[in-house]
Amino acid sequence: MLEKILGSTTKIAILRIMFKEKREKFSLSDISSLSGCSISTVRSQINDLLDILVKYDKISKKYFLDENSKFYNTISSLFEQEKEIFQRKSLFEYLGELGAYYITGSSSIILRGLSRDLIPSISFLFIIGDRNVSKSRGAIKTFYSTYDFLILEDKIDPRDYFEIETLFEERVTRINTAVTEKAIADTIWKITLDRNFEQVIYYLAEQEFDENLLFAYSKKHGKTTESRLYWILNKINKILGKKIFRVKNIKFYPEMLKLSTSYQKRVEEAIRRVLGS
Repeated sequence: MLEKILGSTTKIAILRIMFKEKREKFSLSDISSLSGCSISTVRSQINDLLDILVKYDKISKKYFLDENSKFYNTISSLFEQEKEIFQRKSLFEYLGELGAYYITGSSSIILRGLSRDLIPSISFLFIIGDRNVSKSRGAIKTFYSTYDFLILEDKIDPRDYFEIETLFEERVTRINTAVTEKAIADTIWKITLDRNFEQVIYYLAEQEFDENLLFAYSKKHGKTTESRLYWILNKINKILGKKIFRVKNIKFYPEMLKLSTSYQKRVEEAIRRVLGS
């Protein structure tokens, strides 16, 4: 019976969300968004919980906890104890205990103080982590809900990041952050998800970095990311009226750009706004 209730990280993530807001009803989409699990995974796992600890409302098509379940109080107590543990730890303390990780994308640029404008707080964190970190994305999203996360599992190479000491949440904190070129390439890779991508454009236009290393990191993400980088650098060159980037020898694959017309316009507007300010 316990295997059916707590037999997978997905089930634990589902129950953690539901016990956080005990009287709420959740759609599959709600649970997927809050846990970081796909809708298909949530659907397959939540079925094991039905009529044991979870009920389903056919009218609203939402799930809710069965407070009359004989397991309700016991499981609730477990999550309360877990919550108390998390409240004593900062996000980065927890990440460090879980496994190997680093912050990348625009959030890395901002944490290192390399962004143009002062940003008093960070609401979005792009995290690359090993399997242990990735498996815990449900707990991270639930207990550190102040932030919006993009958590991706990948092989952790020590050459891709370094530890910094910075002021975070009003305390000096040690954080693993991606090297600049990796942070830029990762933003361009996930540019539609990285909400502060403008900070990377600031850095591209104004700072010093290893252009060859930037293209090497982009190449690891495939031709789509290479094409986006080429396109963005050419836009910067065109707006400035001079070639500040050596992009002429880089192959461009227009069919691989894969950005909607509306999003291309958003990026172009951001480039113009950054370079015109």
